[in-house]
Amino acid sequence: MASASTANMIDDTRKRVLWIGTIPPNFKDFEQEFERRELSLEVHDGINIRDVFATTRGIVLKYNPKKPGALKKHIEDFCSAAIDHGVMINIIAEDSNAQQRVEELLIETQFKDYVSQPRTDPPPYEIANKIAHHEPGPRLNPSLDGIEALDDTAQFFFKRAFWDCRSVQIKSMDDGLSATNACSVQAVFKNSLAGPRPLPFFAKIDDVEKINKELDHYKQYVFHFIPFNLRPNIDSYRCIRGHKKGILVGNFVEQSEPLWDALRRGNAPTIIYSLFDNALRSWRMQAVQKEDNLLKCIGDVEVFDPSRVSSVRLERAHANGATRKPHELHDLLARLPKQKYLDGPIHGDLHAKNVMVRGGDAILIDFALTRSGPLVADPASLEVGLAFEVTDKDDDDSGWKELMDTLYSTEWLGKPLPPAREPRPREWLWNAIRQIRLFALSEKTSAYEYSTVVAMCLLRRSMYSGKLNSDSDDFRKAYAYVLAEKIIVDIAKNSGAHKS
Repeated sequence: MASASTANMIDDTRKRVLWIGTIPPNFKDFEQEFERRELSLEVHDGINIRDVFATTRGIVLKYNPKKPGALKKHIEDFCSAAIDHGVMINIIAEDSNAQQRVEELLIETQFKDYVSQPRTDPPPYEIANKIAHHEPGPRLNPSLDGIEALDDTAQFFFKRAFWDCRSVQIKSMDDGLSATNACSVQAVFKNSLAGPRPLPFFAKIDDVEKINKELDHYKQYVFHFIPFNLRPNIDSYRCIRGHKKGILVGNFVEQSEPLWDALRRGNAPTIIYSLFDNALRSWRMQAVQKEDNLLKCIGDVEVFDPSRVSSVRLERAHANGATRKPHELHDLLARLPKQKYLDGPIHGDLHAKNVMVRGGDAILIDFALTRSGPLVADPASLEVGLAFEVTDKDDDDSGWKELMDTLYSTEWLGKPLPPAREPRPREWLWNAIRQIRLFALSEKTSAYEYSTVVAMCLLRRSMYSGKLNSDSDDFRKAYAYVLAEKIIVDIAKNSGAHKS
C-alpha cells in the first residue's frame, strides 16, 4: 500500500509486539528473534491493552486448552480494536486438536478472515518474520484538531488517515448527508519540507467491504484506464481498512463545478464529448459483443427490486397512467429475448453528482459500483439522472411531464434527437440528452438494447425514497415508473415476449 520510504518514516514508532497467554519454555527464543528484527516482545495480561495499540505492530495469542474461555474473551474484548489500528494478530496452538478448536472459535466469533492462520507450535523465527514484515499503516494521531463534531468512529479513522496533520477542516460534499459519507478535507501538516498547507483531500468513511471494493476497482478499472487528470487519485497510505469500517482518501477535484451547472450554460457538446470520448474512451475500447437477457447481465435485483417500490409511489404511478405491478414489469424484463450488446467496463452509477467539470474536462468520481456490463448502461443512467432529478434551480414541474413524454416516447428512444428548435426553460436538458444519446446509439447493436436499459434505469429511479418535503421529487419518481411501464410493454409486444 505504501512506498518503503513512507512506511519506514512511520513504522519506526510501531515496534511493540504483545504476547498474551501461556508462556512457553522457548519464550527466550521468541524474544531473541523479535530483537533481531528491532522489535520489542512484551508479555501483556490483556487489561487496558487498547491504550498501547497505537505503538503496537502485532499480537501473539498463546491458546491454553485448559482455559478455552480466555481466548474467546480476548478475541471479543480487543481484536476488533486491534484490527482497526492495523495490528497483526497471531494465534499459537500446542497441537492439532487445539488448532482445530481455535479455528472453530474464530468462525464462531466471525474473526476468521481477520486473524493470521493459527499454527501448531511454529518456530519463533516464523512468527517474528510475519510480524516484522506486516505493514500496520499509520499510528493514531491523538492531537488532530477539527474533528470534534464527528462521531467516535469517524474521529478514529480521521486520526489515523491524517496522522501527520495538526488539523483538518471538513466539508460535506453530499447534500444533507453526514460529512463523513463524502467530504472535502483541508489539512494542515505538522512537518513538511514544502510547507504546512497541501492541496485539499477528499475522504469517505463506509463499511470496510465497500472501501475494499472501491480500492480494488481503482486497481482493476481506473489506474490504467481513466486519465489521471480526469479522476481523483487515491492516497493509498491514508486509506485505512479496519474491522467493520474504513476510510478512503484521495486528492480533491479542485476548481470544478457540478455537471448540472455546466450543462445549464449550454456546454453539453464539449462536456459530453469529454466524458465519453476522453474519460471513458479506454473502457469503450475494451468492448466485446455478447448476447444475453439485459436484465440478467446488468444485475437483476441490483437494478430493480420490485419490493422497494412503496405502495404510495405505486399508487401515484397508477394515478398517472400505470396499470401493472412492479413484479409484473420485472417478469416482463426477465422474459425478454436475448439481445446483442457491447460489453465492457462501466461506471455503474453514472449520474450528475458523480461527474465534475473543470474547464472543458469531465471528471469522474466514485467508482464503488464499477464493473463489466453493457456500454449503453452508463449513458442511460446519466440521462435518466439528469431528466428526473429535482435541484434547487429546477423544482417547477410546469412543462416537465410533456418533455418527458416526448423524450421517452417510442419515436425518439430509438433514433438521435434533433437540436432544440426553440428557446425554452429546459432547452439545456433536451440538448444534453441529445448529446448523450448520440454516443449511446453509436454503441447500440440491437433494436431495443438502449430502450430496455433506459427502462431499467427508470424503474431503478422509481424505487428510491423521495426527498424530504419535495412533492416534485416524489412525482418524478412515480412518473419514471409510468414511462418505464410504457417502454417495457412496447418492447415486449414487439419482441414477442408479451403475455396478457
